[in-house]
Amino acid sequence: MELRACARANLALPVEFKPSRLATSRYGHTRNIGTGGLFIAAAPDLHCGEELEITLHLPRQGRVACLRCQVARTARNGFAARFSGLDGSQRRLLQALANCEWDGRDLFEGLLLATTWQPASDLPQMLRLASVVANQYRRLCNGHTH
Repeated sequence: MELRACARANLALPVEFKPSRLATSRYGHTRNIGTGGLFIAAAPDLHCGEELEITLHLPRQGRVACLRCQVARTARNGFAARFSGLDGSQRRLLQALANCEWDGRDLFEGLLLATTWQPASDLPQMLRLASVVANQYRRLCNGHTH
């Protein structure tokens, strides 16, 4: 059952996070992200309510986003956190990450939108997948079943 107030996108972005009680940062990657919060795959040794400073690394843009949040829940494979005190530019960035809009007509456009936030190292696999999907689609449109 979905209890989130804000939509999230399944994105794997490198993330650095620093609990307020510690002097050093830790590292993981996002599993999903939206304007309300995110899930970080990392060692789950945090506590609900704990405040964090998060730095999202956006590899394709060569930039980072620094955000404040609070741990909402923990799991064996990571933790979920809610953002707090977002300014306008941070909210717009999160909206762009979570709302990748594609009308489904142009496969290449969909690929470009989907890969905007992904690491460049993932692009060859995504291109291969797009090629397979495009070939299957052409076959179906031409009435071929094999």
